[in-house]
Amino acid sequence: MDCELKKDCHDGIVVNGGSDGLLFSHANSNKLIIDTDPGIDDSMTIFMAFQNPEYEILGLTTIFDNVQTKDATHNALLLCEIARRPDVPIAQGSPEPLTGGRPIVADFVHGSGGLGNIFLSPPNLLICRRDSLAILRAELKSQNKHVKNLKKKSLWSRILEE
Repeated sequence: MDCELKKDCHDGIVVNGGSDGLLFSHANSNKLIIDTDPGIDDSMTIFMAFQNPEYEILGLTTIFDNVQTKDATHNALLLCEIARRPDVPIAQGSPEPLTGGRPIVADFVHGSGGLGNIFLSPPNLLICRRDSLAILRAELKSQNKHVKNLKKKSLWSRILEE
């Protein structure tokens, strides 16, 4: 995810993200769900989003990319705790890359846990009981007029089919 919260509008949905995740919002409301693999870069982006009063963070969903999903989830919990945002639900996503292939983590960049080899006390926050797809699906289905447009995109198609 880029550190800038750039916006590209597609039929009322704001989408930003690279191969590691997706940040989306309803264009008029600035409500965000951040699908992330919090290594160093995504952690800074999440902190910036938390501090920006224009954004309402609806949740963090974690994925495999720069770090393993369990580490991404652990880091997301830490970020919410450090930012004093226990209200933000965190859901764990797929434990392996959705694109297939051999799983490779970027520990040579982000450190063994994803946060530059710093080791903090374990977070007190707990992950959401719903998985990441359930959170994304519920939010998308609550916005019926946008769902038809999103079905054309492969990632969203998978979410909405279930």
